[in-house]
Amino acid sequence: TIAGTDYAMRIAPTYVWVSRSYYGGGHDQLKLAKNHVKALDWPGAARIWTELHATSPDPKIKGRAAFDLALAAEVQGDLQTAASWATEAATLLGNGKARSYRMAIEGRIADQARVEHQMRTTPVDEAPLAIPPR
Repeated sequence: TIAGTDYAMRIAPTYVWVSRSYYGGGHDQLKLAKNHVKALDWPGAARIWTELHATSPDPKIKGRAAFDLALAAEVQGDLQTAASWATEAATLLGNGKARSYRMAIEGRIADQARVEHQMRTTPVDEAPLAIPPR
């Protein structure tokens, strides 16, 4: 039934599509990494961003590389690494885009922890049943 499906959607973990942006311009290496992203080659893009972050003297470029590395980590399911890179990006860039993304990652980490807790416990686990004596 429709009511049953609606209820199941509320209590069961579900996939949700989200849209993310990244820095694909402003530096030749960012443009090169963009080609890897378009080909869904996230590890290849991450290698470029890692090198750019390590070698660029420009804090703005380093921040953009950190932002994009956060996205690559999120895509690969490593939310802790994504949070670390997003924090680095927010520090270097100091813009709303980076701060908002860091908050989104922190929200995903909290949601994931809540789902993991819900999936490993049941109401019986949390509240033992007491049967009164006769």
